Amino acid sequence: MKTRREWLAGLASLAVIIAACGGTTDAGTTTEPPTTEAPATTMAPTTEPPATETADEILTDFGVDDTTIKIGLLADQSSGTFDVIVKPIVEANQAYWDKVNAEGGIAGGRTVELVVADTRYDPAVHEQQYLTLRDQDEVAAIGQSTGSPQTAQILDELAADSMFAIPLSWYSGWAFDDNTLEQGYNYCIEAMNVVSFMNDMSEPGWTLSVATFPGEYGQDGAFGAKHAAGELGVEVIDLEGAVIPTSLGGDPATEIGPALVEAQPDWVYAVTGPGELAAMMGAAVQGGLQARWSGALPSYAPFLLTTAVAPVLDAAFYWPATTAAWGSDVEGMDELVETVSAAYPEGQFLFADYYVRGWVEAEMMHQVLEAAYESGDMTRAGILAAGQSIEGFDFQGLAPSQSYQGEPNDFIVRSTAIYDIDLAQFTPEATLSQGGGTGTVALDGYGLDYVSDIAANYELTEPCFTG
Repeated sequence: MKTRREWLAGLASLAVIIAACGGTTDAGTTTEPPTTEAPATTMAPTTEPPATETADEILTDFGVDDTTIKIGLLADQSSGTFDVIVKPIVEANQAYWDKVNAEGGIAGGRTVELVVADTRYDPAVHEQQYLTLRDQDEVAAIGQSTGSPQTAQILDELAADSMFAIPLSWYSGWAFDDNTLEQGYNYCIEAMNVVSFMNDMSEPGWTLSVATFPGEYGQDGAFGAKHAAGELGVEVIDLEGAVIPTSLGGDPATEIGPALVEAQPDWVYAVTGPGELAAMMGAAVQGGLQARWSGALPSYAPFLLTTAVAPVLDAAFYWPATTAAWGSDVEGMDELVETVSAAYPEGQFLFADYYVRGWVEAEMMHQVLEAAYESGDMTRAGILAAGQSIEGFDFQGLAPSQSYQGEPNDFIVRSTAIYDIDLAQFTPEATLSQGGGTGTVALDGYGLDYVSDIAANYELTEPCFTG
């Protein structure tokens, strides 16, 4: 763990380095969204047909027959915001199911077919693509729904359709929704743990600023950070324009960067995308800010270590996550590494940590589908009921086990792993087949079981943010 003296020394010349590299960076997220609209469906909303029995006397309606189970992924593939981290998550899903299918499938020998729809991190496109998956592709469940505002957009339809969904999102509101099961902690709890970690690392009197996206993602994290700061007696220095419009009108380099320079906080907490984090970080450091940084899980990705802000991340950034880092010494890691590396031997190693998240997501869906099969009901409603009834999900050490039984305050995950970033342990040119390092380093005392007193004692009786 970097000492205060070490990170101050590391930051001393970073403004010069960043200026020499051309100032701020868009962090590589330059993919232009498609110009065509998502396919529209002209079909009427699906009505439930009479359930039928397959050869092994299993009730089915949509997306399940004697040989196949169709699972939809509502995945950001081209937004320029989160697509760069969602793509390896989808790839890990595919590698997982290819392995399961090759070994005989599930639910009496059925193979799982993934149907991937590009949502572009746009709530309207997300909804349209959901309708297509529901009506045209007739999927049995949603194995991934990227984004908090995007998933919120389809909640009423999920309920009307009795559709089970796993959000690629950690909004605290999912704990209060019957159709969604999030994997891991929520943004609100995550922020409480991270701010408590900041307090452990700091001298009394330290200050905090928070920069976020609007809506269920950004404001859920902002609530948790400010709640923890209040409990700890930490001053939060509010920023002008601290909420960055996402689609994506705000300019974090020209707006948030100067605001941070003026505020001069000791720590900055970001609930944004990786590109926005890099832009405001570069501008703030170039303007003379010497702060330490952290952010919500999706705000960072190791590819940022190939950009001009790499020295800042090395010297002064800490990353929270719901899962073990790639290559960690945990039960399920060897199988994951072997399978994903074989499936994508030329895949970029710098995305390796996000492959872990995708694998865990597929494991959750696997356990839900097997439970539905064991119950004899693989209709959409049956799969949903199975997800709601599972006493506990086991992720083989890749993520904390969790249950959804009881009230949200009883079952939410309250632990957060926090990782240091070490540029010396990053191998940007490595492929999965070659192996390497992502620069993600475990911190003693802040592993997957780390729970701060503030997070442990927080009473979650409603979502931290409602918009």
